[in-house]
Amino acid sequence: MLFSIETQTTIGYGFAYPNTDCGGALPLLFIQITVGIFLENMLLGFIFVKFAQPKRRRRTMMFSKVACVSQEDGEICLQVRVGDLRQSHLVDAKVHGALVKSHVTSEGVTYPLYLHDLHFQANGMGDTLMLMWPLILNHKVDKDSPLWDIKPADLSPEKYEVIVCIEGTIESTGEFCQARTSYVPSEILWGHRFDRIEEFDAGNGRWEIDFAGFNDVVYHTNIRHSAKELNSFKEARKSRNMRTKPPRPPTTPVSLHSVTYDQPPEYPGAANFTEYQKTGSPKLSLRGFSQTEDMKLSADLDCESEKPAKDHDLGDGEQVLAEAMSTSDLSTSDISDEGTVKFVCEDSEDDFHDVSN
Repeated sequence: MLFSIETQTTIGYGFAYPNTDCGGALPLLFIQITVGIFLENMLLGFIFVKFAQPKRRRRTMMFSKVACVSQEDGEICLQVRVGDLRQSHLVDAKVHGALVKSHVTSEGVTYPLYLHDLHFQANGMGDTLMLMWPLILNHKVDKDSPLWDIKPADLSPEKYEVIVCIEGTIESTGEFCQARTSYVPSEILWGHRFDRIEEFDAGNGRWEIDFAGFNDVVYHTNIRHSAKELNSFKEARKSRNMRTKPPRPPTTPVSLHSVTYDQPPEYPGAANFTEYQKTGSPKLSLRGFSQTEDMKLSADLDCESEKPAKDHDLGDGEQVLAEAMSTSDLSTSDISDEGTVKFVCEDSEDDFHDVSN
């Protein structure tokens, strides 16, 4: 024992020391040194691992005891509340989740513990967390979500588990930390949402958080169907409303007999025309030209109506001023000495008909 202590602590042997006169002393010295170095390194490793795994830091991360399924902006969402009790928060904290449930392939192979990805986001920050105060994590249950066809626990015998993980770096030590929790169907409350725990103190001019109500929930709405079924109900209601709309009244074809300038073609500006517009009639395009600039007009006219003639006026005096719009795709070579109007029916292959003033 004295030899082992003197060798390991290197305090010196004194008068009793190993030498060549004793054949077993030197091998025993080598064994003692080797075992001593191994024990010291192992003890140092245990201490390092103890500090490198911040278990106590993970205990300060709070997860709500239950998860909620409620409506947010008309969408079904899975919600979880998280918080951090320490003043020094995690740096670059991220959140992600997974759904564990059975999965059967098209070949009939069953995976009882199949992992599906769940995308959580906090407010408008995506998966990035700033845990300066408690946050509510939202997972939108849409067509791409593995929760799309899952119903409340009392309506479906399906077994599954939702896992939520938060990862980040400890601000004081720079060590990586992960905190996680999970929820089974009995711990997911449908139609509930988390109660508000933020209150503004007008006297101090700051917000205060009541962690005593961290797990409090309130009833919000009755949700007894899966997100898939609710979406089907909305689509069916929308389709039914479209079918029940009253039909549009039939329209009578209108005959356009002539179009005249409101001002002479020499007027240096946009030409003004008269037109007749009837609801439900096809579109007919009018192009007006003057000697000073190219103009294009469009009006809703009936292509099935009688083709315009030079020597007639609009029937019953029904005339409406057409809107003139300038264009750059008309060539001045098409302009005649007298201003003309060209009728172009978009639904017909008839030739152009020019009507002069």
